[in-house]
Amino acid sequence: HNKSYHNNLPQFAPKGAIVAAVPSGTGALVLASDQLEFYGNDVQDNNTYGIVIANYGLIDGNYPQTRYDFFPEGMHIYGNTFKDNGSSPQIPDLNRNPCKGPNGLPDPSQGDSLDCPTGNPGLLVTIVTAKNLGRSSQIAWDGGVDTPNTDCTSIPTDRAGIPLTQPNANETKAERYEARSDERGRPNLYQYDPEPKCKYNAWKFDSAGKLKSPSMGICVENNTFIKSTPQMQLVSDYVNAHFGTADPTNPVNLQPVDNTMPDGAANCPIVAAPLLPQFVPLLGSYVPNPANDPRPSEAQLAAVCGGGTPGAPNYEALARFNCPKLSDYGLFADPTDPTRNPTGNGLPYELNTPLFTDYASKHRFIYLPPGTKATYQDHTRCDTLNVYDCYTATLGFPVGTVIAKTFSYQDGTTENVVETRLLIKRTAHDGTPVWVGFSYEWATENGQKVANLRLEGATKSVSWNYDDHDPNVKDSTGKVQHYQGSTARYAIPNAGACLLCHGGDDKEAGTAPIGPKVRNLNRDNVYGGETANQLAYMQAHGLLDLPAGKTPSQLEALPKWNVPGSGGDAAGSNADKHHRVMAFLETNCYHCHNPAGGAQNSGLRLDSFTNPLPTNHGICKPPIAAGKGADSGTYDIQPGSAGVSILINRVASTTAGIQMPPTARSVTQSEAVNLLTDWVGNVVADYAAESANTCSKSTPGEGFALPAGMLPAYLMAPERIVPPTHAQTAPFG
Repeated sequence: HNKSYHNNLPQFAPKGAIVAAVPSGTGALVLASDQLEFYGNDVQDNNTYGIVIANYGLIDGNYPQTRYDFFPEGMHIYGNTFKDNGSSPQIPDLNRNPCKGPNGLPDPSQGDSLDCPTGNPGLLVTIVTAKNLGRSSQIAWDGGVDTPNTDCTSIPTDRAGIPLTQPNANETKAERYEARSDERGRPNLYQYDPEPKCKYNAWKFDSAGKLKSPSMGICVENNTFIKSTPQMQLVSDYVNAHFGTADPTNPVNLQPVDNTMPDGAANCPIVAAPLLPQFVPLLGSYVPNPANDPRPSEAQLAAVCGGGTPGAPNYEALARFNCPKLSDYGLFADPTDPTRNPTGNGLPYELNTPLFTDYASKHRFIYLPPGTKATYQDHTRCDTLNVYDCYTATLGFPVGTVIAKTFSYQDGTTENVVETRLLIKRTAHDGTPVWVGFSYEWATENGQKVANLRLEGATKSVSWNYDDHDPNVKDSTGKVQHYQGSTARYAIPNAGACLLCHGGDDKEAGTAPIGPKVRNLNRDNVYGGETANQLAYMQAHGLLDLPAGKTPSQLEALPKWNVPGSGGDAAGSNADKHHRVMAFLETNCYHCHNPAGGAQNSGLRLDSFTNPLPTNHGICKPPIAAGKGADSGTYDIQPGSAGVSILINRVASTTAGIQMPPTARSVTQSEAVNLLTDWVGNVVADYAAESANTCSKSTPGEGFALPAGMLPAYLMAPERIVPPTHAQTAPFG
């Protein structure tokens, strides 16, 4: 019951994004989707096509993931009305065309690949229209069909190495809540299953090597086609273009078109009666239950939040109430100073490589409830995570744990405290643990410093002028790194925004912590004037048990991303730069860019352990969900060419929709961009898997450098800069 009218805006999506390959004037698009019904819709006045059915090979025939199925199968299009679609098909836009040959066609002598028309959807439309004797069509299928991959006999497996077509008696419902193979025999791959060794598709074919019918068929039947103008009489109702790849020289693509609609028992993928209940939504009714975490009355809030004991954590309030003032929780001996002297079991901690937030200084504290301790978890073992890998696992924290982080800005010896964020592990009404996160904004009221609850968030103007707190962090001249600058867009996050980074299928419910991992906590800190390893100190005070017989020196540790040699490699060596970049990317990116995180749909994974780096770590990987962030180049990381590597440009940018991370910063961290640029230009190729390191490369060292306090012109005035073409390798700036 959809109405798809007049989708005729000129193409505006950035080059390199998937949407950029959709022709203007397309009413609906089915791209590499299986088992889909399209029925009862009204599709009118779309200039190019009413609906297009296409395989992913038209977008990128070289997409490397072995788990990805290019071909749309089990398609049923029926009972729709198509009116006056295809009257004015999109023509090629040579300004968006990556092909260098005459008339925008491929020219291998100029470095073109034969599938470069994928960057110009208008060219693909023109080719298909020419094959159809100059006519467009209301329904178009590219005609791409899968063929048996007889070279691949390795069935995809789960993490235990058991083929997904076989049972695994040790697998729980929590790990896999669906069948290991679906009703068609397709292995049901989950994000955390290992990448298949090859593209396995034997399940699609019968013993004669033909696609099984009708489950893999494409059926078009019982639609109404209306042509209300003389011009429309030249438009086909349907075309099978037999153009399954973007290479116009492929002999398969030279077959004549077919205007006969596929219908009937051989093609129509009717759902078998026993399976029908799976396709019928059963929606119950919802009645709000006030017993489920009811909102406390103002009197309750005032009584509990104001009832704490001075100099001690107010655990009753922390367990349930979002108190209006930070001081209500009693977390600091001086309620006006959240930078020191935690109460109770409060413990200050530092991270080897912290998350960047607009050059803010951060004061971090963990509070464990009396009589409890944290549990040891690292990237090889974790108790709270039983589905995804353990790479994102922090220490395991008991219910009642509070993590407090205060953000401040320094100007010499003056420190301006801006906000304090809390993560609190509570128990929901049904007994399950859940993390909640919210912020307090500091202000001066009646001459007194107070921190007020800011569930809605806020924006602040801040400035900074200070030396790095770690004397080992040096600038290019060997002096302690100095930071100076300002921003009017420092963001105090709203409570919902906390979930953007702190939520994920690999974590406990809510806004679970992401920083206090073993490898990030494994460093020294100062306690009462004495220096001790943080993990050893927690163990000595009964707050943590380390693995039997292990000392911190035998446990994993991240390097400090900005201290050469801090990871044990020779300072300034390629290995040193690589491991420091991996630490930076993990801390700033991996909480989202992991198989269970918020950015899992990007296909980009940025942990610090994998070596050599495969395509899904960005090496020669085309963007999937980068939006206008894909304008800078063709690949997330193009070894030897930092200037056209999308990852570098997103980390450098401060433009909404391009910058990464998308929140938590409003300025560019020039020191990190310089290291990442050097890494992509001169180092990363040495650590890329051979199968991944196959994109076009240019002279090592290309890219841009950002001196501290200085931004390149394209960041200062992006509207004045023409984005590079996919082949451009000149540095920005």
